[in-house]
Amino acid sequence: EADVREPGEIVLSARLFFEIVRKLSDEKIFISNDESLKTTIKSGHAEFTIMGISATEYPEIPSVSDGVGFTVAQNTLKSMIRQTLFAVAQNDTRPVHTGTQFELEQGILRMVSVDGSRLAMRSEKVNSQETLKFVVPGKTLGEVLKLMTDEETPLSLVVGKRHVVMEIDG
Repeated sequence: EADVREPGEIVLSARLFFEIVRKLSDEKIFISNDESLKTTIKSGHAEFTIMGISATEYPEIPSVSDGVGFTVAQNTLKSMIRQTLFAVAQNDTRPVHTGTQFELEQGILRMVSVDGSRLAMRSEKVNSQETLKFVVPGKTLGEVLKLMTDEETPLSLVVGKRHVVMEIDG
């Protein structure tokens, strides 16, 4: 929740912004920027100034309007990712090895990772009769893993021609 005095948008370095906000006290945080995109972050006695980027230069988040979707419990997918992610190649001459292949067929979701010397495969029943095959980069799965809970709440995946959108708790 925020008290917005003047609406606007700006792009800030996520890593730098996170580090600043994490170190601030629990007091209110004031964020402002000027026309030269210089952003000031204040809280208590602390004040930081960082440079931003115009929001119009930020790439659009991809949408998958014509995709095929299915849902799976977060704890199930989290377990599947953990049990296959170790076999994803860190750097390989074959880029497909740096990801995990998802195969959905006849209500079975299978995840397969391979790095040239190791192979990891995990299958689970899901509530979908769709037939899909796609690869998700290992780095992406590592980030998604951090967002998931150990609960049975549903996670939805929508697969388009070039993108996969995962929705976790909205």
